[in-house]
Amino acid sequence: MKFPIFGQKKKVEKKKEAKKAAPVKKALVAKETGEKKNELLQTKKGVFLHNILKYPYVSEKASRLSAMNQYVFKVYENANKNEIKKQIALRYDVEVKDVKIINVPGKRREIGRHSGFKAGYKKAIVILKPGNVIEQSKP
Repeated sequence: MKFPIFGQKKKVEKKKEAKKAAPVKKALVAKETGEKKNELLQTKKGVFLHNILKYPYVSEKASRLSAMNQYVFKVYENANKNEIKKQIALRYDVEVKDVKIINVPGKRREIGRHSGFKAGYKKAIVILKPGNVIEQSKP
C-alpha cells in the first residue's frame, strides 16, 4: 500500500535541487559572456565587493597619514585585507601597496544610572604605491 505523503516529499526535494542549480548556471553564463566587471566585483564566497567599504575615516591622524600616501577607511566587520585592496583599486583607480586593519573595540558608556556599550568598528589603513593619490572631493 502506497501513501501519498512519500510522493510529495520526493517532489519537494526535486524543487530544492532545481533552485540550487539555477545560480550556478547564471554564474557560468556571466563568465562566458566576458563580463569582467562582475567577475572583479565578486569574491570567491559570492559576496559582492560593494559591501566592503563604508566611508573614509576623517580625523587629525588620518589627515596626517594622507600626506604620507596612506588613507583610512571604515569598513564592514566581515571585510578582509584582500577584499579591501581589490575594492580600493576598483573604486579609486589606484595601485595599493599594503592594507593594515584595526579592530576598534566598543567602549562602555554611562548616562546617569544607565550603562551600556558604544558600538565598536573596523578600520583599514590603505598604503598606496608611490605616484598614486586618492582625490578628495571638496565640499
